[in-house]
Amino acid sequence: MGRVGLLVDMDYCVGCWACQSACSNHNSLPVGQTFLRLINNQAEEVDGELKLYKFPYPLALEKCADCISDGGVPICVSTCIGRALTIGDTDALFEKAKNLKGKTVIFL
Repeated sequence: MGRVGLLVDMDYCVGCWACQSACSNHNSLPVGQTFLRLINNQAEEVDGELKLYKFPYPLALEKCADCISDGGVPICVSTCIGRALTIGDTDALFEKAKNLKGKTVIFL
């Protein structure tokens, strides 16, 4: 595998923070620390409701690569309730992302 990437399908991200919590727990990090963070980077009112736009991003890329090199699916991907995260080769993810309107690709 070449460079490893993380594809985030924002249509499926439910903003539950399961990926962030799982990352912290899996890596035995102190409360409040994680290698992956989900932030609300924009908010807008739509039909009287506040809509938050979520965006997961890696904070420590070398740690994300370590998790992937263990041979399994990274804990953030396997615990994603919305199945919004996909890990894989950046070239393959880029091709997949081209067919997904409005998606976000994060390269690790």
